Parts: sequence; structure tokens; C-alpha cells
Amino acid sequence: MWVAILLIWGLIIGIQSATPTSQSKMESNAILNSGWWNKSDAQFNMSRRCHWPGISCNEDGSIYGINITGTSSICCVKFSALNLSAFHSLEILVLSSMVLEGVIPKEIGLLSKLTHLDLSYNNLEGEIPPSLENLTKLTHLDLSVNNLKGEMSPSLGSLTKLTHLDLSSNFLGGEIPHSIGNLKQLKHLGLFNNKIEAFIPSLRNLKQLQELDISHNNIQGSIPSLGNLTQLLVLDVSYNKIQGSLPSLENLTQLRELDISYNKIQGSIPSLGNLTQLQLLEISYNKIQGSIPSLGNLTQLQVLDISNNKIQGSLPSLGNLTQLVILDISNNKIQGFIPPELGFMNNLIILDLSYNKLNKHLSLARFGVVALETLVGRHPEDILALLQSTSTQDIKLCEVLDQRLSLPNNDIVLRDIIRIAAIAFACLNLNPSLRPTMKIVSQSFVIELPPFSTPLTGISLQQLMSHELKALFHILEILEFAFQTSPI
Repeated sequence: MWVAILLIWGLIIGIQSATPTSQSKMESNAILNSGWWNKSDAQFNMSRRCHWPGISCNEDGSIYGINITGTSSICCVKFSALNLSAFHSLEILVLSSMVLEGVIPKEIGLLSKLTHLDLSYNNLEGEIPPSLENLTKLTHLDLSVNNLKGEMSPSLGSLTKLTHLDLSSNFLGGEIPHSIGNLKQLKHLGLFNNKIEAFIPSLRNLKQLQELDISHNNIQGSIPSLGNLTQLLVLDVSYNKIQGSLPSLENLTQLRELDISYNKIQGSIPSLGNLTQLQLLEISYNKIQGSIPSLGNLTQLQVLDISNNKIQGSLPSLGNLTQLVILDISNNKIQGFIPPELGFMNNLIILDLSYNKLNKHLSLARFGVVALETLVGRHPEDILALLQSTSTQDIKLCEVLDQRLSLPNNDIVLRDIIRIAAIAFACLNLNPSLRPTMKIVSQSFVIELPPFSTPLTGISLQQLMSHELKALFHILEILEFAFQTSPI
């Protein structure tokens, strides 16, 4: 009796101990026969396969991860050379930038434990195999930068645990399947640079989405409601054939990049006041009309390109856009004055205002207001009110400067402060005929001033508004005479 029990127990133990050994042998043979690893290397020992570059094993010694990138010596091989059916425990498969050739084998659907699949930057051809729908544990799927053709299967919607889906830079056509709306955990959706047509399906269920890039396709129709995508950071639908008007964007408060350029979008620009994190606003080459909404809250904006539309009205205040690097409003129907605050945007590298109906002369009064605002650290409405009174004699310049800053000791800086203040008050002269021209003002900033005998604490606003500072106004007078007698 006991002998029989011991024999049965021994058989059970034998079977259990043989199982990992058999699995290991299958995996070893798959690696050996693939030709992907350099068997001539002295380190190539099947018993040490868990220590090879790109191979990760679990506690049982089964391979759960294969991670090979372009840094490997493996190159230009057929994907089918690796027997995927041997890897029952595989959870991670990264074969990126290997110049893999051939089709994605249907056996990939047997890797039921797979959570991370990256086959990007290869030469894979054919269609995306339907067997991918079996990989229901996938959280990351990247097939970008290959030569894949055909259409996206609706079965992609069964991969409900996906957080990252990138099929960009292939030759995929057809439409974006409506089942994409089932991927409620999705954070990144990249489909750019394909041949996708038809319409954008409903995205209202993708509430976790942070990046949506479907640019460089042939997508038509209009942009659906985006109100539920409150986590969105990047929205790029550029270079398509999208029509209609822009939906409301007011809920996209986390948005950093918005690119809808090179489409056929009409209507007006919706309210952007809530997009306080926006860094890039690119809506060029559309058919957008109406006026530019308020941009005062977009203090993080670095790129503003609304060129080649049919936008009318005047430019709104740009004074808060201090981070702006590129400003392009060319080829529109914008009217009015050029905002003087453009002269204070130190980060601005590219400025294109061409082909509009702008007044080529800056408003000197507005320039004076902005210059004073820079000096006093706030809107100088109280100082402007004093210009119409006679009570400026006892008010010193140092008293109205930004009190958060200490007075400078450097003589050159002191002279520049006096220069800006004097020019600002000259531009705000109550008699417009006595204001200097903008050419004279611009030249006044580059002329070197002689030292002043009066200290900053001794200069009153009345002096700045009169001709008591002979040195400075002598320069203004010389410049004015020079321009009046110049043949230009």
C-alpha cells in the first residue's frame, strides 16, 4: 500500500520537475534556431541563457522578456525565424530598430501573457494579424515606422487594457474603427503618417487620453466633441482634409500643443481663455474667419501661428505672452495698429505680420503706456491721470518706479531709466502734434546719453514732461531735424 503511494508521489514529482526543464529546452531551441544570437561568442552557453543580453527570466527559469533594440548586432533577419510558440511565459517582447523583415507571424497571438509589444522601426510588411486580438493583457502596442498595409481591424477594440497604441508611419488605410472608443485606459494614440480616410469616430470614452496624433492622413469630416478629454496634453490633426468648425476647447485645460494646420476648417477660433498651459497654437492654412479671441491667459505660449486664413479684426493684447518665440499672423485680413508690446518680447525670434491691413505706424500713445507700465510694474492709470493736472512738480520719478525693486547704482542703468521715462512722457504729450515720430523714438534708444548732474531722486515727473532735461531732449531735437531733412 505504502509502496504504491510512494510510486505515485514519485511520478507526480517527476512530472512537475520535468515541466520547467521541457519548457526551458523549447525556449533554448527557439533561440538556437533563430540565428539571432552570436553562437560563436564564448558567453553563448545555453545553461546561461538568462544572462544573455536582452533576455530576462522568471524564478522558474522561463523567459518572460526579450528586449532587443538597434544597439544589438542582430540585423536584417526574418521575424519568422524566431519560434514564438515556444515562449509560453513571455510578457515583454521588444524587437525595435532591428530591420526585421517579413510579416508579423500569426503565432504572436499565442503569447497570451504578453503585456508589452514593440516592433517599431523595422521593415515589417503585410497586414496586422487578426490574432493580435487574443493578447488581451496588452498595455503597450507599438508597430510604428514599418511598411504595414491594409486597414485597422475593429478587433483592436478588444485590447481594453491598452494605455499606449502607436501605429504611426505605415501605409494603413481605411478608417479609424469605432471600436477604438472601447480603449478607455488609453493615454497615447498615434496614427500619424498613414493613408487613413473617412471620419474621426467618437472619442468621448477616452477620458484618460493625453496624446492624440492623427496628422498627415487623408481624414475628412469634422472634429468630434472633445469635451471629455480633460487630460489631453497634445492634439495634432494637421495635414488632413478636415472640414467644419472647431469644437469647444474650454475643457482641455491641460492642453500644451494644439495643431490643426493644413486643413479646410472654417468658422471662428473658439474661446482659448482656459488653455493656460498651452505652449503651441498652430492653426495656419485653413479657412478660419472672424476675429482673434483674447490670448491674455496664454502666458506659456511659445508658438502662435494663425497665418494663411481669413481672420479679420485687430490684434488683441499680447503683453502677457512673454514666452513667445514665433508669432506669425501673415496672409490674413487683420487691421489696426501693431501692438507696441512686441518690442518688449525678448524671446521673440520669428515675427511675420505681412500681407494684412495693419497700420504700419505704431500708436505712440500705446507705446508710451507700455513703456511706463514696464517701469512702474503695473498699469500706470494713476500716472496718466496726473498728466492732465499740474500736480506733478512734487512727484519724483523714483517714487513711481516699481517699488519691489531697489534703485540701481549703475550710472548707465540710471540713464536708461530716465531715457525710457522721458520718451514715454513725450509719446503721451496731450498735444499729438508735439509727440515724436516712432523713427525718432527708436533712434533715441541707441544714442548714448551724457551723464546727468541731477540724481534720480531729484528728477520730478514735471521735469520729464518739460524740456528741463536739455541733454535728452537735445538728442530728440537733433534726431527730429535729421529725419525732417533726410531725403528718405
